[in-house]
Amino acid sequence: MNRFAAVLILVLLLIPACNAQPSADAVATAIVLTEEAQPSATPTLEPTATPTPLPTATATPVPLTAAGIFDNLSPAVVRIESDGGFGSGVLIEGHYILTNAHVVWPATDAIVSLTDGTTLEAVPVVGVDLLADLAVLGPIETDVAPLALTDSEDVAIGSPLLLIGYPGDATNAPRPTLTETLVSRLREQETFDITYFQVSAPVAGGQSGGIAVTMDGDVIGLTGNSITEAQYGLIASAADIRPRVEALLSAEAEATGGRGPEASESDDRHFVLLHNVQESRVFTADLEKGFELEVSVDGTGNALLLLTTPVEEEGVFVDETSRGIERLAFTVENAGRHYLVLRHYDNTESYTLQSNVAWTPYHDSDDDQQIHVGESYAGVMDHPYDVDVIHLALDKDEIVNVQVSSLLIDPMLFIEPSPPGSGTEVMDDDSGGGLFATDAELTYQAPHAGVYRLGVVEPTGVLSGGYQLQVREPYEGAPTPTVPEPTPIPITSPFGDLTRWESELFPFAVAYPAAFENTVGSDECPELFYQACFVDALDQTFIGIFESEMGRMGAPQTLDELAQSMEESLAASMDVTFTGREDIVSANNRPGLILSFTGPQEAFFVKTFSYMLNGDATITIVFIYSDPAQEEMVEYLIGTFEVTQ
Repeated sequence: MNRFAAVLILVLLLIPACNAQPSADAVATAIVLTEEAQPSATPTLEPTATPTPLPTATATPVPLTAAGIFDNLSPAVVRIESDGGFGSGVLIEGHYILTNAHVVWPATDAIVSLTDGTTLEAVPVVGVDLLADLAVLGPIETDVAPLALTDSEDVAIGSPLLLIGYPGDATNAPRPTLTETLVSRLREQETFDITYFQVSAPVAGGQSGGIAVTMDGDVIGLTGNSITEAQYGLIASAADIRPRVEALLSAEAEATGGRGPEASESDDRHFVLLHNVQESRVFTADLEKGFELEVSVDGTGNALLLLTTPVEEEGVFVDETSRGIERLAFTVENAGRHYLVLRHYDNTESYTLQSNVAWTPYHDSDDDQQIHVGESYAGVMDHPYDVDVIHLALDKDEIVNVQVSSLLIDPMLFIEPSPPGSGTEVMDDDSGGGLFATDAELTYQAPHAGVYRLGVVEPTGVLSGGYQLQVREPYEGAPTPTVPEPTPIPITSPFGDLTRWESELFPFAVAYPAAFENTVGSDECPELFYQACFVDALDQTFIGIFESEMGRMGAPQTLDELAQSMEESLAASMDVTFTGREDIVSANNRPGLILSFTGPQEAFFVKTFSYMLNGDATITIVFIYSDPAQEEMVEYLIGTFEVTQ
């Protein structure tokens, strides 16, 4: 397998007032005498002339420039490196550093670099808000003045903003970058009550945790997300994130919910008991570059191993046997935290995991939580391929609306009766809207009284982050409640009646024999991989359908890459011989790839059909049959494939 008291600088130009004025001369009045003595006349004084004052000069502020703002604020913007990745951060009150959660999670400390060349090792992560994508590190010792977060949600569309951060800077001597942009619109994330400024400039990796500044020098937000294929930046409003930051600083919010590695149980040998196909055990280890990793797992069931690395494109998937020992050997290419996931295809089975390095069990506090109607639950996709299951009790025919919202993942929601496999599972991916139109939502009517499993999955197997699960009564405009699937109308064919299968995830459909039984969830058809499986009554013909998003870690991006991957994996897992490839156009004018294989001594035959949808999704249909005469039917069924959008 290849997943912010903003610094305001006003310089006043003081023009001295000239107030030296000439004084007015007094006017003298003479006493006039006549021949007769007359009383003296009282002298009359003319009014003194009032001088006209000169106008006083008004101080004129010098406009701030982008360069001036950058020079004054950038020393407080730092570069953060954690587990092989990097981002930005801002020095705030108390000499703490504010950044995005996805810059540091799941690390417990990080390397911080300042603009003066100072590098601080192992700066602790003191708080993480995985719902709002915020994290606080520190405090650190520095003479740099911290910045304050300013309320400025009244910024008008078209207003200029400055972005300061470290986009794309993977050098050993990082320097902050200045980007000039405009506010293009406001977006609301109602679930978490956060306003986002969408800007006209795209943002690159490394900008996350940087700051957005007005031309008055006010820090009004934290960069961290982008939207649309053009990657336009999204700025989280400082006014909305400040209460969350204050909560992290005052320890009012529990940073990780008690989740994380259980250091006391670190060992190179672990005994594991798994109860169903959706259950897994996860271990972590910090590995150095060049380390030759070895892992084996032995047990009573059909186990598989997933190793994920700090780099999304890397990873290892091991499933070589249906029973027996699975072995993993891997040379570490990027130092940092690695996750080892143990899963299986069975119900209750036990396993022993051994390695040449100590692995630490990872505690996921979301496992087997309970929720009631009218409540919300905040959870976390802790690691790649995490599956969180929350339990909900419902009465017969009770109708509820369930929604999953997230800023960091594209959540998928499923609902099914408990225990797994005891009833029909319903799923949704992107019906719930949200900031990125990726929230999941279902309105569900319980077919009977009992406990139901609400599952949250991140389907790409790459991303991790927080989510909020909300269960409520249906509201006006909510999705129509799910109802039992109607009995399908048979499709007549030369090979008997067919039934149309249609994907719940992607716009794919294909026909299969109506007499075949859907065995999804069985040992030969694990739900971990297959969306549907159909088997004839004699167990001689098998049809398996699996789908995946092409953005997941290590997924093939072209039909050629897919062909190579399948040739290698099928040859290793089924001991088959590759016999041919055919690039076709189906009866519905859809391009596809057909690969053919033969089992040992022609005991069985394998044919696969694959189709890629606009770089978004892949479907592969696997046909396994023992009678060569069935090949004609297989080719007919391939011809029924269609894209329904």
